[in-house]
Amino acid sequence: MKIHLSLLEPRMKLDQFRKLLEMMSIGMEMLRTMMSIGINMLRYAIMK
Repeated sequence: MKIHLSLLEPRMKLDQFRKLLEMMSIGMEMLRTMMSIGINMLRYAIMK
């Protein structure tokens, strides 16, 4: 990713960047959900 390229086509690069950010945020949400589920499972296993 080069800055002068993004200056040539700002709209396309911005769109790609937004999509990337969206995917990253979705991935973070999934990671957080999986981690919380794992922690809950661990707690459940310990409680038993």
